[in-house]
Amino acid sequence: MGLDEALLERAVEIGAPLLRFYAWAEPSVSFGYFDRIAFVRATFLECVPVRRWTGGGAVEHVGDFTFALAIPRAHPVCASPARDSYGLIHAALAAALIRCGITARLSGAEALSPPSRDAAPCFARPVCADVLQADQKIAGGAQRRTRAGLLHQGSVQRVRPELPRAALAREFPTALASAVIAWEPSSAFLATGERLAAERYAHPAWTERY
Repeated sequence: MGLDEALLERAVEIGAPLLRFYAWAEPSVSFGYFDRIAFVRATFLECVPVRRWTGGGAVEHVGDFTFALAIPRAHPVCASPARDSYGLIHAALAAALIRCGITARLSGAEALSPPSRDAAPCFARPVCADVLQADQKIAGGAQRRTRAGLLHQGSVQRVRPELPRAALAREFPTALASAVIAWEPSSAFLATGERLAAERYAHPAWTERY
């Protein structure tokens, strides 16, 4: 979570979107900024909880394909409404999955769900522009917009047949952009992520705030 926030800072510095993929060292659950920790602890008994900077429902991370996309405010995507930017990112993700041989499509407006104060499991129900395989949600995301730009955190899971991770890591960036350049994280970037983790995401005051 600290590195995802640092990713947005770095994207602003270089003036271009940055995309990163990662996995989880142990069964975990990330949950939205405004969600209640009590609900998460009672629902995900075997998972380590971490509160996200973004909104959205609770996402169980057990072998999923997780990504973060940071877009600086000057980029045209940041001028579009949240629903449009969400749909654009997930349309590229669906296209990448199809290139990998996975059947995928976006859910329509009929998938809109009423808001809930509880941290309802994100993959229990799709919302508009989530990625589906048949009628099952296989990818969702959450966003945060600041004066710096847009952070989108996403997860791909429950894919059949088994998700080709290496292929998706190649295809997703090219589906998002016409030109892709590999970026090597600097020691300063990693240090910023570690600092944010210590000061915020690993701190009990952050996790237990609601």
